[in-house]
Amino acid sequence: MIFPDVDRCVYKNNPLIEVLSQLRFTPILSIKTKGPDKLQENIKKDFPTLDIKEITNINITDLEAYQDTYKLYVFLSKDKNYKFTLCEDFISLTCMKYTDWESYKKNMELVYGAFHSLYSPEMYTRVGLRYKNVISSDILDDESVEWCNYINSSLSACYSDKFMSKENIKDFWSKLLVDIDIEDTLLNVNYGSVTDTESNRIGFLIDGDFFTKENIEVKGLDNVYEKLGQYKEQSYKFFRWAISDELHEKLGPRKHPNS
Repeated sequence: MIFPDVDRCVYKNNPLIEVLSQLRFTPILSIKTKGPDKLQENIKKDFPTLDIKEITNINITDLEAYQDTYKLYVFLSKDKNYKFTLCEDFISLTCMKYTDWESYKKNMELVYGAFHSLYSPEMYTRVGLRYKNVISSDILDDESVEWCNYINSSLSACYSDKFMSKENIKDFWSKLLVDIDIEDTLLNVNYGSVTDTESNRIGFLIDGDFFTKENIEVKGLDNVYEKLGQYKEQSYKFFRWAISDELHEKLGPRKHPNS
């Protein structure tokens, strides 16, 4: 699948609520047995807060049920806008108030570089970049939203069905997995209706996760950053494909400073 080329822009009414990259690898036992004390020393100037979470999973097979426990090390940046998560088999960087790729990449290179210098995995089994957008009725200033006017028909078909009114649709959630015109890449899309628990206003989630189908041999992280950069370029094209021209205008597009 190829998304059409579009001019980059920034939105005054930005619907982006989260950006997350993740690198997966085969389990590194030293993280589980010793903990990331050296890594903490290397990043604590920029990520000073550490929260350790213990996660327990119950796994059930045909033969037995067993319990699996592991730790998540969650480092927060000074401004609490970035969250670096470390586990024995993955690392991730989450940004809650995304402004631009350059700022995100700077933090990504800091924490991923620090991790790689200490643990040096031979390969990454999954490299992914995820953008989560929520189109709220607040942004649209429209209480009785007709989603079929704002969202690509491929993602909102049920709202345009002549036999089904929007009042009848109490909940809508779906998933799409497609091949993308980038080598060894898939796009996983979660989309559908969401409700703000505080305001009770409705919204529409467009959650696009670009990721590799095959293992990536580590070459000093340059090839990993290159792949994530390709996903970043595709993510805006995907979002622009997913929304109508009317919604695009309502979001208040402004020329991107780097375009």
